[in-house]
Amino acid sequence: MKLSDALELLDSDEDDSTHRKECLITRQEIKHGIVMKCNHTFEYEALLKQLLSSQHRYDYHKCPYCRKVFSNFIPYFQTNETEMGKELLDKINKNIFKKNDYFTCSYCFISGKNKNKCCGKVGHNFKEGRYCFTHYKQVSKKHEGNSDNKLQCCKILKNGNQCKLKCYDVKTGLCKRHGEK
Repeated sequence: MKLSDALELLDSDEDDSTHRKECLITRQEIKHGIVMKCNHTFEYEALLKQLLSSQHRYDYHKCPYCRKVFSNFIPYFQTNETEMGKELLDKINKNIFKKNDYFTCSYCFISGKNKNKCCGKVGHNFKEGRYCFTHYKQVSKKHEGNSDNKLQCCKILKNGNQCKLKCYDVKTGLCKRHGEK
């Protein structure tokens, strides 16, 4: 084999390895990946478990592959299939996730002195978007209210407003208070 052929083969192997969607820790396909600042990609849960087991302080993080040290910790990722999910967030002190250089909160204020400005605090990756923990609570409450498919009572009150109670009888469209009359 010629030297030029060997170098070409080596280059093609490197290209394949950089474009693979394989976690460098688990060697499985990446579903919810995080790309570190050194451009190494890991499955989020595997990386988090690795960092929590190998580090005693959480004001930095170290790439398990190349061992480069970066300031602050990795952001929190919320996934559907996660075995950790909200349980992890409840068990682990949220303060370890307070500082990261990966994301910023994308919440934009609707009113007040900061109207039309974005939050800009440290962000984390949630199903609803990238938010800080404070704005995630607000956004998730809005999504919970919209996704419950709660029907509202169709009765019009004496003051002209619609009754805001939950519909009890779907056929009549009335709440318990107005359905009993």
